[in-house]
Amino acid sequence: MKKTIILFFTYIFLANILAAQTDNIYVEVDGNNATIWQTNAERNCCALYRMDVEMENNEILWYQIDTGDVCWCICHFDLSVTIGPLEQGEYNVDVFATEITYPDDTTFQGSTSFTIGEGNFKDNVNIISQYQSECYNYIKIKDPDTNQDELLLQNFPNPFNNKTTIMYSVNTSENIELIIYNCVGQIVRKFNCNNLINGTIEWDGTNKLGKRVGPGLYFYSLSSPEFRITKKMQITE
Repeated sequence: MKKTIILFFTYIFLANILAAQTDNIYVEVDGNNATIWQTNAERNCCALYRMDVEMENNEILWYQIDTGDVCWCICHFDLSVTIGPLEQGEYNVDVFATEITYPDDTTFQGSTSFTIGEGNFKDNVNIISQYQSECYNYIKIKDPDTNQDELLLQNFPNPFNNKTTIMYSVNTSENIELIIYNCVGQIVRKFNCNNLINGTIEWDGTNKLGKRVGPGLYFYSLSSPEFRITKKMQITE
């Protein structure tokens, strides 16, 4: 019952954040192409979006579909999708988001409008490109599924290419290690976390010799003589 209540209020918290964001949605027009932006969007830290666009007449629906992992922390992201070609006219845009934490709920983000001054006849409107920024303005949220005092957060971004950040909060600073393993259990890298109760570790995807490791699934484990917490992460091409 307690867990259900915590999840319910976490859902309300996230839903209110998302519904309130209506003044950070705008459009940049370039010829007969349009880039729709949502900036400073507060989302699950491990969010990874697929952009879908539907259009009927001059009404555009932009859906942000989260395909990432679940992290119990909030990040700010800048998101955009570029569509075209569009014919001359006035357009209205409604923006929606579906979060991996609640995949059955699609939340309205806000609306905007724009004008195409000169355009070609549109046979089909295509998604030309899409963009998701790195996480910024990180906010930690306690995972309702754990009763441990120790907390290891999901790395962000995840998946990643160049570097990722791992954050943790523990109730002791003695004999703490963070170890990164490959998918067959071999140690890739060790970080000594002694004297750091609240720590932030940046990993650039290199092993103990300073060489880049290959793409794939990896595990990172925070451990001491009293506890061990392990999570997954992924390196992309």
